[in-house]
This record gives sequence, C-alpha cells and structure tokens, in this order.
Amino acid sequence: MKDWTPIFLVAVAAVVVTTWSAALSKVMGVSSTELAAWGQAVGTVAAVGAAIITANRQIRAQEEAGKRARLDLLDAVRDAQEMAFVTFDWVKVPLDQRDQEGVTSAYWQINGQAWHALKRFIALDIDRWPSPYIFMRATAFDQALDQFSTALSALDMSGPPSELRWKDAFKKRAKFDREYGLLRKAIENAIERI
Repeated sequence: MKDWTPIFLVAVAAVVVTTWSAALSKVMGVSSTELAAWGQAVGTVAAVGAAIITANRQIRAQEEAGKRARLDLLDAVRDAQEMAFVTFDWVKVPLDQRDQEGVTSAYWQINGQAWHALKRFIALDIDRWPSPYIFMRATAFDQALDQFSTALSALDMSGPPSELRWKDAFKKRAKFDREYGLLRKAIENAIERI
C-alpha cells in the first residue's frame, strides 16, 4: 500500500457513509439539521482516524530512521575496530619473534594511520550510541590500543629493550586482543537485537 492509501480509504469511507446517511434520511424523514450533525460526526471520526494513521506512520518512520542510524554507527565502529586490528597485525610477527628492528619498522609504518578512526566515534555523545555497554567496550578497546602502541614505542628506545619492556608489550597485546574480542561480540549482539 502506498503511504496515502489509508487516508484516501478513510476519506472514501466517510463520503460513502455520508451519502448513505443522506439517502437513509430521505427514506426515514430526518431533517437537514440532523443530517448535518451526522455528517459532521462522521467527518470528525474520519479526521481522527486519518490523524491516527498519519501519526503512526510518522512514529514508524522515526523509529526506522533511529534504527538505521544505530546500525550505521555500529557498522562504522566495527570497520574502525577492524582497521585498527588489521593495522596492528603488522607488528605481531616481529613482536612474537622479539625482533626489535622489525617491531620498530612496523610500528613506524603504522603510526598515525587509520587506527585512530575509533577516537572519532568515542568523541560522540553517549546518547547516540546504541547502548552504554558498547560505548564502554569501544572506549576500553581504544585505551588498550593506546597502551599497546605506547608499549611498542617503548621498544624503540635506544639500545636493546629490557625483558620487562618485552613482557609489557606482550601483556598490552593480550589486553588489546581481549578488548578486540569483547567489542566485536558486543557489536554483533547489538546488530542482532536491532
């Protein structure tokens, strides 16, 4: 059905009922004043019906727009998260091999790239997020990303890094991976519920 069809049907019904009432009044001898009162009553009921239909349609359109906006935000956050995860994948192999030069080279290649995209979404008002939980997960992932980045940059200091710095980098990587999984699961669950 087209958007205007319910309103048109209500108007046609009002005309039919009014015409039928007029014909019935001729047969039953109803006065023109009574007929006008009935016509007004039927018109009022039709107008109320049309207003209800219009209001319900507007509410559905607003709900659909809100749903679309939430899904768009979730898709954008998921894309930014994936971009950060894939970008930092470049560092993981040299990190696993404890290759300081490889880590440094990979880190400086990715530094300043698109992995900062998530910060743009975290800066949004929390009311725009589908849920506070997803906002919290995105914030935790962004913090883990920053901490992992800081631990990687500490490996770039002059001289060979200490065992403590390597352990810190592995610890921050584990947190980064864990927060990635938690945010990904929260986004998937939210998309299913919308």
